[in-house]
Amino acid sequence: MSERDERQQQAARLDEQIAGMEQSLESGQEALTAMKMAREALIEPPRKVTACRLRKHFAVVSKSSYAVDCSECHKESFGLEDDWTHCPKCGSVITEVYRENDPTARMQDKAAKELLDKLQKEIVNV
Repeated sequence: MSERDERQQQAARLDEQIAGMEQSLESGQEALTAMKMAREALIEPPRKVTACRLRKHFAVVSKSSYAVDCSECHKESFGLEDDWTHCPKCGSVITEVYRENDPTARMQDKAAKELLDKLQKEIVNV
């Protein structure tokens, strides 16, 4: 074997070692990034869990779909699935789902909230 062939073989082995080292460094960097993210998640204080109740509207939207209001965020969602554990709008934990007997109270609550929001905007703009 000539000296040139031997040098090419050594260069090829070094190429393999370099590729292995680069792959090892890449894997190590990914692992380091994952560990840093895990540390940040553990340092972060736990989020407060908010409970809410969903009120089914008096009338159904379609043959089998209800509109529901969240007691926490007061937003309306269309549809209601049996496996919902959290409000789809604000993420609060659902503790109860109940059906309203009369839509009048909901409509009054909505009108009062809209009036309060309007008054607050006017106060801020003054």
